[in-house]
Amino acid sequence: QKADLVLALNVLSELPRAKRFPIVESLLKGYLHEKGRLLVMEPALRLTSRDLMELHDEILQREVGVVHAPCLHQADCPMLKGNDRDWCHTYIPWQRPGWIEKIDRLAAIRKDYLTCSYLLLGKEPRLPATKDHWRVVSGPLNSKGKTERLLCGEGSLPDLLRVTRL
Repeated sequence: QKADLVLALNVLSELPRAKRFPIVESLLKGYLHEKGRLLVMEPALRLTSRDLMELHDEILQREVGVVHAPCLHQADCPMLKGNDRDWCHTYIPWQRPGWIEKIDRLAAIRKDYLTCSYLLLGKEPRLPATKDHWRVVSGPLNSKGKTERLLCGEGSLPDLLRVTRL
């Protein structure tokens, strides 16, 4: 029986690049219900996330699936084309368990947010986004008294929108 939701969490980054697309294609075609979703989630590391961005483009170019998130479009990733240093990721707030707080204190870090890169895929077409819908696809980019964020949306293609706060 086909599933409504298939999760592939911290899996693809552990595999050779040549095996990633065939696995995603197999999950989409063989295991996912027609209206189902495949969530691929990986650590928010530059190389891991950029590999996921390349997979995004390959899925669209070969027309084996539809990207529902984080992208609000069905075009090649503008961040991937823009440069080789940025990567698409998100922050998820969470309540740290006590044992994580202790580790954070010992390591002098604070994990108020979990970071990840992800693709939410499906088979059926998505509703088109409007030109005024945007999604934040970067962490804060701080430099010289300003903070910037990169936003992705239909209205910015083929580039990203860079929002600056002084």
